Amino acid sequence: MINQRPIPPDEGRHPEPEIIPPGHPDRRETSGSWSRVVIDEDGVRHIYVAKIGPLSLIPFALLGAVVSIALLIFFLGAFLILLPVVGLLIAGAVIAGLMRAYSRR
Repeated sequence: MINQRPIPPDEGRHPEPEIIPPGHPDRRETSGSWSRVVIDEDGVRHIYVAKIGPLSLIPFALLGAVVSIALLIFFLGAFLILLPVVGLLIAGAVIAGLMRAYSRR
């Protein structure tokens, strides 16, 4: 009969290290991605992350530039809308001050 006791989490399966003989290149270093093994309750998962080169950064730089320009246009537009409102408030305060001074006479 097979021993069917539950396996505690600290005694779960662990991946065995890969032994690379001397003189053989490490195939992980020559590939264009990096891999990591993650063990959780659902099992073993591999996470692959690609190395970012100079040409891969161009779309991110363009996206950052587009977002920056959009924010600049938004804030400039808000400032240009706010200028007449502030002007009207100042003009109203000046007119109210003149009317108050005129009514005191």
